[in-house]
Amino acid sequence: MERFEALVVQIPAATSVGHKLDGIRVTHPDRRVELRDRFLAQGVAAQKSGQFRAAQEYAEQALAVDSDFVPAMFLNGIALARLGERHRAVEMLVKVLAVDPTAYEALMSLSTIYRELDRTDDAIQIGRRAVKVRPNDAMAHNSLGRSLLVARQLEEAAASFTQAAALQPGFAPAYHNLGKTRQLEGKDGEAAKAFGKAAMLAPTVDNLLAYGQMLLTLCDYDGTVEVARRCIAQYPDSSAAHILLCSALGQCNATEEAALLLQRAIELDPEGREALQIAALQRPLGLIEEANENLRRAIKRNPRQVSAYNSLVQNLKITEEDRALVDQMLRLVIERELGQTELVSLHYGLGKALEDLKDFEQSMHHYDEANRVSRLIKLGGVEFDREAYRRGVDRIIEQFTPPAERKESPETSDLPILILGMMRSGTSLTEQIISCHPDVCGVGEQLFWSKHWVRVLENSNGQSIDFDILARLGYEYVAEMAALGKNARRVTDKMPGNYMFAGSIQYALPNARIIHVRRNPADTCLSIWATPNHMPHEGGHHKGNIAFVYKQYMRLMEFWRTVIPSDRYMEIDYEELVTNPENSIRSMIAFCGLEWDEACLRPHENQRLVATPSAWQVRQPFYGTSVARWKKFEPWLGAFEELVALNHPRATD
Repeated sequence: MERFEALVVQIPAATSVGHKLDGIRVTHPDRRVELRDRFLAQGVAAQKSGQFRAAQEYAEQALAVDSDFVPAMFLNGIALARLGERHRAVEMLVKVLAVDPTAYEALMSLSTIYRELDRTDDAIQIGRRAVKVRPNDAMAHNSLGRSLLVARQLEEAAASFTQAAALQPGFAPAYHNLGKTRQLEGKDGEAAKAFGKAAMLAPTVDNLLAYGQMLLTLCDYDGTVEVARRCIAQYPDSSAAHILLCSALGQCNATEEAALLLQRAIELDPEGREALQIAALQRPLGLIEEANENLRRAIKRNPRQVSAYNSLVQNLKITEEDRALVDQMLRLVIERELGQTELVSLHYGLGKALEDLKDFEQSMHHYDEANRVSRLIKLGGVEFDREAYRRGVDRIIEQFTPPAERKESPETSDLPILILGMMRSGTSLTEQIISCHPDVCGVGEQLFWSKHWVRVLENSNGQSIDFDILARLGYEYVAEMAALGKNARRVTDKMPGNYMFAGSIQYALPNARIIHVRRNPADTCLSIWATPNHMPHEGGHHKGNIAFVYKQYMRLMEFWRTVIPSDRYMEIDYEELVTNPENSIRSMIAFCGLEWDEACLRPHENQRLVATPSAWQVRQPFYGTSVARWKKFEPWLGAFEELVALNHPRATD
């Protein structure tokens, strides 16, 4: 039950004898009025001390003396609401407003109760009346915004919270609520700013956690760690704060501390309030059954906790025994009471579930809807410029003309193994296999090259690559990887998008190994289409654009094959890897300059943290069921049909 704005009766309403009420100080020669006012004063005192039943009884006694006494009606309504008797509270507050339609405290309280009763339309209507009565009151705009947020009228909700913050710049709840609205709109950068402002104004556990979670979503791991440690320092018993820090440290490959924090978070949450967040951490650590148990707990606690459904579906093979779960998800979609990001999550989950149940037409329908809404959220009306993208690939190829002589000795370390390729091509599985080797540490997807690439181009006027800067980046990269790798002989970085810079990375790191993982084009693009991904991917959730980007990727990789030395560049076919694993794995391990180790044949036993969408798949023994997946969806492939006939060139061609 949220805190009402008025805990004492201060409504400027007409009394039964025509006087204005100033607080509770009312005098009148009539004995009945004195008795009525004494009951009211006792009720107000009880209300202020938290004795809500006594307050309600005193209000009833005042009304027994004077049934039209508006202040007693209001006190009665507030006390009843505090006691959980919301329907009776509504009756009282409606009576107050019948006498005085501009009674601000009654409007605010009634709007709150309507919201708690899921009478959202009524809450919005009453909230608008409160704003009209006090247009310059930040509390009124914030309350209206909360009702609009519940109704998922996000644009209007954001406007209300923005107005509340403008009227009262130090009002932290308005910024927090604005952050929640922007998050549901998919505007994560704006959400982070709003939550950050709320945390600065009022460093409560809720504000700090919301801010830290958005920083984590935006891959600002250092910022997340700072906020999470601050939260734990202030709120050491917060399970959620430990979960947040665990998440950030896991992304930084500090798995030992992350595991300890996760255990502490579980100890601090015996009732399972943080079950969804704990499950999100158990999954990348390979604790799939434990994660699923917590996801089911989360759904039981809150059947509208949408992300729990999607996570659960992604963690297991759906069968007819799970039909009730699927039906529950379908009902949530049909109700049309969800925000856009919630809809995206449900549609992806339903696509996966119905694919498992072999209803491929409906599965594709939900994948299509997930991408349609994702495109609206992330890109709005911005169209993908294919010609500009093509020119960008042309420029990469044209720029890469290595100097005849190296101007300085580049980094000679053979520490890094870069695993790259189109997303959803099998890079996670490849890293899982190689990192099974005792001399290898897998550090997941590192943003180093995408973050620093601008430094290579900034002094070149876009005409050529600055190889001096590139060579220096090689040293910085090795130092960063060594710190993450914890003294391992080799360290894997499986950022798929590094394929854009593969030739230049090889120049900076001439002794590093580069493994290009490739997969059937139609299967790859279908997997991109069917996989939730928080960040907007190339092609922008449009089948035709994704197919176009894939063709440009193929063109670029064909070029890199001609310029990267063959003893530093290897190509692995996903289909061969999962259907004939031992030959492929032995070749990869030898290519990396490592002695053979049988553990590499059992990647599903690897307990390292996997933070990508493939976290469940890489924990399974080798399976080939995803090979030629596109055939199941052939009638509904759309623009992906043009990829069916494409094949990658072989290294021996």
